[in-house]
Amino acid sequence: MSVETGEIIGKHDPNSVISGRRDIGAAHYPLLGPYDSNDEQVILTYLKWAREVGIDGFIVSWWGVNSFSDKSLRRVLDVADESKLGIKITVYYESVGLTKKPIEEVVKDFECIIKSYGGRPSFLKLKGKPVIFVYAVSVKEPKFWRDVFLRLEVEDLNAYS
Repeated sequence: MSVETGEIIGKHDPNSVISGRRDIGAAHYPLLGPYDSNDEQVILTYLKWAREVGIDGFIVSWWGVNSFSDKSLRRVLDVADESKLGIKITVYYESVGLTKKPIEEVVKDFECIIKSYGGRPSFLKLKGKPVIFVYAVSVKEPKFWRDVFLRLEVEDLNAYS
């Protein structure tokens, strides 16, 4: 922002098209155009490219039930399941702000992930159990996480994380 005029400098608007391309402010424009987590054709193309170079799995950021990332995860799993490419997808549970979240809510989040996605053919499993990655695990004490997984076990919802 210019101090003198208050004008925004360097602003890009992806809804604006310049020379046939969306104004995404990138030095190198993506071959398929801007990535869209909900575009099935884009997802399928990336899955095929990944398979061609030997990548067989993705970790998808997940910010909560019914969030944009939850809806995107569902779409990515749909495409991965239908593609029959054998690529596995799992969740990266984003725990930023977790210090304010009670254990019950975290358990509900994991229940949702396991029940909604854990049984999907393309969801990553280890010994038959869904695998979930957790970001910033140090945000809570180890006892907190032990309690989360004990509660899930009681409900017969086991996962590796």
